[in-house]
Amino acid sequence: INWPVRHLMKQIELWNQFDENIKLNANLGSFTTFLDLYMENRDGILFTTVYQKPSYEPYYLPFNSIHPLHMKKNIPFTMLFRAI
Repeated sequence: INWPVRHLMKQIELWNQFDENIKLNANLGSFTTFLDLYMENRDGILFTTVYQKPSYEPYYLPFNSIHPLHMKKNIPFTMLFRAI
């Protein structure tokens, strides 16, 4: 939502009144990351790219973990499939 700052801050105040255990904060700037997306406003033009956290390791799963065996065996297949 592309709102003026005062409208955004007012809306966040309203949302924060719904539940005392959940509090929202606003970070104002020209770029942000949200889930797997990096978004940047460059002179009014929105640029997006895929974002991965620095600690992101999609294929690391210790074989002695408690995950089901089929999940552990599927990791190499998935790596190959994504590489194609």
